[in-house]
Amino acid sequence: MTEKRSGVRKAAKPAVGIVGLVATMASVWWFALRPRMKGKQDQ
Repeated sequence: MTEKRSGVRKAAKPAVGIVGLVATMASVWWFALRPRMKGKQDQ
């Protein structure tokens, strides 16, 4: 049981980093695409 816990802890840091990276990319995409979508609606 203790081995599994340490393994989860080791895997948690990269997982958090990946989640953070995906969240950052998603927010950048969201803010980049939002004005384009609005521009298409105006035209």
